[in-house]
This record gives sequence, C-alpha cells and structure tokens, in this order.
Amino acid sequence: MRNQQMASEQPADFNATTRQNFVPGPVYTFPSGQTNLTLTQNLPQTAYGAAVNILIQGTTTTAAASSTTAANTVYPPPPLGYIKRIRLYNNQNVDLFNVTGYGLYLWNRVQRTHWDPLTQQTGQFVGGFTPSVFAQTFVAPTSLGASASQTWQVMLRLGISWGEALTYGLQLLQDQSVQYPLEITVGAPSDIYSATTGTVTISSVISTEVELYSIPPDPRSQPELTLTQVVLEDLQTSGFTAGNDLEYKIVPGNVVTHVIHELAQGSPLQPFSPANIGRLAFRYSQVQTPYNTPFPFHYYRQRRVYGADLPPGVVCHSLEEPNGFPELKGGRDLINLAQITDATSIVGIPSGAPLTSPQLRTVRTLLAANR
Repeated sequence: MRNQQMASEQPADFNATTRQNFVPGPVYTFPSGQTNLTLTQNLPQTAYGAAVNILIQGTTTTAAASSTTAANTVYPPPPLGYIKRIRLYNNQNVDLFNVTGYGLYLWNRVQRTHWDPLTQQTGQFVGGFTPSVFAQTFVAPTSLGASASQTWQVMLRLGISWGEALTYGLQLLQDQSVQYPLEITVGAPSDIYSATTGTVTISSVISTEVELYSIPPDPRSQPELTLTQVVLEDLQTSGFTAGNDLEYKIVPGNVVTHVIHELAQGSPLQPFSPANIGRLAFRYSQVQTPYNTPFPFHYYRQRRVYGADLPPGVVCHSLEEPNGFPELKGGRDLINLAQITDATSIVGIPSGAPLTSPQLRTVRTLLAANR
C-alpha cells in the first residue's frame, strides 16, 4: 500500500512519458518565373510542436544568350538571400518566428557548438565520393552559361522549443481552436547572383519536417507551457557615426535570452570588417552595464562558446548559456524586460570606419508569457 502511494506521488516528468516523432510538414511550390511570392500553409494539428526543419531546393534556368554569375562576395551568402521572410505564427496573432533566411541562418549558428549549415567541416569524411553526404543538405548556386540549369539547396531549422531539452516553448498543435500557419516568401535571381544577363528564372520547392512530442497519458506530466520562445528580426539604418556608439533600443515586455547583431555597409552591401567594431555593451535601467567588452575579447568569447568564429560583422549577447554550451539553456543571466524601464545594446564604431549606407540587422530571442 505504501509503495502504491509513493508511486502516485512521483513528480511529473514530461520527458519520461512522451516520445519524439518526425512527420512530413507542408510543401511549398514556387513556379518558374514568379518572384517575390508568398505562400502560407498550416502545420499539422497533432501533439506538441518542437521544431520545423526546412529544406529549400531551387532550380535556376538560363535562356539562350543568358547567364548568371555567382561570387563569394554576394551578400547575404547564397542562396540565403532568396528566402526573404519566414514567419511562423498562430491565429491569436503571436509570432514565434519572423525572420529572413539570413537571419534564421545566423540564429541557427548560435544554437549548436561548431555547427554551420553552409560549411562542410574540415576533417569531415568525404572519401572522394560524389555526391558527398553534405551535398544532400547544401549545394551552393554556381555561375551558368546560356541554356543551362542548376539545382541548389539549403536546409534551416525553426526551433520552436527553447533548447533541445524542451525546457519551455513547446506548442500544443492539436488544439483545434489554434492554428499555426507557416508563411514563406521567396525573392528573385538578383537575390542570389552578383550579376545576370538575359532571361534567368528560378523554380523552387520548399519541403518541411515537423518535430513533434506525444501527449503524456498522465495530465501531471504535461510540459511547461507558461512561456513561448519568440525570434524576431529587424533592420536599423540610423544612428551610425564613426567614433561613436551605435545604440539599439530593445523593446521591453519579455525576457531577453539572446541578441544577434550583424553590421553591413557599402554599395553593394558587405559585412563590416571585424576591425570596424570597437566594443559590445549591454545597458539596462540606465546605469546597469553587465557587459562592456572590447572586440578582441568578445570575438574570443564567441569562438570559445560556439567552437568557431561567427561570420564577419556578427556579434551577439549570449544570455542563455550559463554552462558555456549553446545546447544547455539556463536562466541565470536572462534579463526580464518587463521589470526594467529600458534596455539598450551598444556597438562601438571606431573612428575611420567606412559607413556607406550602413545597416544593423538584429535577431532577438525572447521568452514571452502565455496569456
């Protein structure tokens, strides 16, 4: 009798009473020749949603007397510029993700140690075989001559839950009153190639895979559903002055877990040289500045935490990694913006830094209270 009572008093454990599932998600077909097109479909309404893996496959075709020029200097790195917007939201008007393809790539880079969706790692087994395993998820666009075609592809991930441990953020997809549309907007050949001549068209198919977790049979073992992870991206083009600080005001109201800044300038746009970023600081409540780091120390810290350097022009506030590993989320250093009057991220711009049409891309990760 005592053993039965002790068993009934065991604490709830979602991970012990659920199981992982991967199921096909929506497929988006963008016909040849159509540009700047948006398509929307709903995620399947079953189980708890934890992530959406997105495979973008495009075919570029040139007509007679037509060509494309691919270059390493194209910004953003091809084919990410083709993905103009990825938005995952619900019919209660809550955005879970609202980012560009490049913004999502940068967010993916800071979620795992030494992981880059666009790069085959040094020492990775290839063995002379064609195609390589890496080529099943990433193929870069190439230059094409007349009457030619090439299929390129890239895979990205929308991590709905806050970290792989499912600590917060799972979404109950099987609630029939709540739908989760995934909206994808694609661009044009000019978003991928440094130059094109004649008639160049792209047709693409974007397929998805949804990571799900089953509903526990015991109501006590339901996951923590008080918070939703929100990932938002925006551009700022004002406030740049060589020799002064560039300030980015963070909208209050939620818990901030991670802030990625990416600086670019020039015509055409190119990432900032790392030497043109003087310091990175974070200030809140007007006088509290827990982070104020000259750039060599900050780049060293990023390399140590992520296992590799981030792209040029990219710096970030990593508030969610108290154990020093991106995979292990924790709350020690999170900042609750609902409890403070102001929050500002500061990027120092050294004297003499080139500032032709500069822009600051920011990808913010927040934990928002469910209401």
